[in-house]
Amino acid sequence: MRHLTTSETEREILHRNAAFTHQLLDDRRIPYVSAMSHIVSVFVGDEAKCRTASSILLHRHGIYVQPIDAPSVRPGHAVLRATPSATHQEAEIVRFADALDDIWKELDLPRATAGRLVAEMTE
Repeated sequence: MRHLTTSETEREILHRNAAFTHQLLDDRRIPYVSAMSHIVSVFVGDEAKCRTASSILLHRHGIYVQPIDAPSVRPGHAVLRATPSATHQEAEIVRFADALDDIWKELDLPRATAGRLVAEMTE
């Protein structure tokens, strides 16, 4: 605990992993609403599809990502809340983004850029 309270190394890796996750999502046009956070909120919208996506991630890919829906977020604004950590390797983050890309195709989820999505959500 003492090490983590004084070390910047883990914080830097955490921020780098979050930025890398956001970049991979941008590359795949998978919408998110978390560009400035280490918690990556991948925007799904439809609550049932969000739960399905979470289930597919877990059962098919072995990746646990919690679905967040109403009342925690507005109805119709469900997200998958992912938390890349300082211990995740780049290959694991790529595997996560690739799994999301496959799920987006399978569930026919809309693609958008983060900037566009944030603007739409705040209107």
